[in-house]
Amino acid sequence: VAELLATRFNELPLPLMQTVMITSCFGSQIDESTVNLLNAGHQLLPFEMEDALKLAVKEGIVEKAGPLYQFTHDLIRQTIYETIPANERKLLHQTVGSVLLRSAANDSAVHLLAVDQINTYCQGEVLGP
Repeated sequence: VAELLATRFNELPLPLMQTVMITSCFGSQIDESTVNLLNAGHQLLPFEMEDALKLAVKEGIVEKAGPLYQFTHDLIRQTIYETIPANERKLLHQTVGSVLLRSAANDSAVHLLAVDQINTYCQGEVLGP
């Protein structure tokens, strides 16, 4: 089943693929306000993630419930996340965390979300002095 999902995923338009890959870094769901922060100034992607997420809803990859976008099934999220090569996945977490930190202002919840992403990047790494 995962192989079939991965094949189907690789056939999606590039903006949709990139958006759901980023979304998968947050687990099973992402808040609309987080998407807006990631869109700010197009620091992460050269297009609106919100538009790609609307397409993901049409494709049945995610569903929207209020301000949340949630993967329709854990296996979909896991398959998408695992299609990202491990070294690229770590860098994606670092990039996402950095974008969130720059956009956080004084919002402690966004700081925590950013730190969580950066911690995922650092997981298993030995940091210098």
